[in-house]
Amino acid sequence: MGASHLPGRHGDAHGDSAGTPWAGRTLTDSPFAGDDGALAPALAAVLDAARTSGEPVDVEALLPALPGARLFVPVTAVSAGTDEATGGDLGADMAIPTLRSPDGRDALPVFTSVAALTAWSARARPVPVEARRAAVSAVQEGQQLLVLDPGVSGPAGSVVVPRPALWALAQGEPWTPSWRDPEVAAAVATLGSGLDGVVEVAAEPGAGAASGRELRVVVHLAAGAGALADGARSAVAQRLGQHELLAERVDSVELVARELARPVLVVQPGPGGVLRRWAVREVGAALGDLEHAPTLHRTRSAALRAAVQRCEAGGGHEVAPGSQHCRWCPHQR
Repeated sequence: MGASHLPGRHGDAHGDSAGTPWAGRTLTDSPFAGDDGALAPALAAVLDAARTSGEPVDVEALLPALPGARLFVPVTAVSAGTDEATGGDLGADMAIPTLRSPDGRDALPVFTSVAALTAWSARARPVPVEARRAAVSAVQEGQQLLVLDPGVSGPAGSVVVPRPALWALAQGEPWTPSWRDPEVAAAVATLGSGLDGVVEVAAEPGAGAASGRELRVVVHLAAGAGALADGARSAVAQRLGQHELLAERVDSVELVARELARPVLVVQPGPGGVLRRWAVREVGAALGDLEHAPTLHRTRSAALRAAVQRCEAGGGHEVAPGSQHCRWCPHQR
């Protein structure tokens, strides 16, 4: 007797699968066919550079290598519970575990190789996935971080991909760290406008994602205005949290206030029309504590030279981190 076929079953060439006819369907090969589970070459170069230098992995260098790279997502069995009527075991569901960062945010763990995953959990099943798809899934699930090879120690060990970089990866867009982003620097510079005792607010590199401080925002106070530090810091923190661009591009912030050791020399146009003069003024000195009264000069270039000379005589030039300009005057290195 020949085998019988029921309509709609897999054995029927003319049936369907989940409501989709078999006729005309094309089954594609898995993009990971033949994958041996080893570290992908595109990622190996970045991780090897970290091992050689002894420094933490450069996330900015890692991100361009990620989009098409194969990663492994861990999948574990989770009990489905007990049937209320019979008391029987309902079996197990498959789930992807979520990590929790020190500041309470959820993170998706992913691994560069099967070996790294099984060292983290021998019970987890490695499921291969393209890095960009993993990022999209993390964003959709409300996870704000991607952790590459959690539990792996050493310079090329566990890597935290911050939220703005995760979003950029999911969207297929390039990413610039906030401390190197000129638009972030410009936005940070506006945060101290109109605040008593604040000379400027500047962005600097933070201590790094490993410590949860990606960007350092420094509130520079006038010399002698240290008593205003707490109020200025609170006001800047409030403005920072309400700034749309900064909220989007900055993942974590360290906010500090520093009293300037000396005034900042600025060149500004003075009053007048054709006979306008250019003034060199001290900004950042406590009220009534100016070392020099403003001086007037016939041209802007003459005022700039005067400011540079006064800076050299008053302690010398100091280039701010990540800048080509002196912290105290208009001098450019």
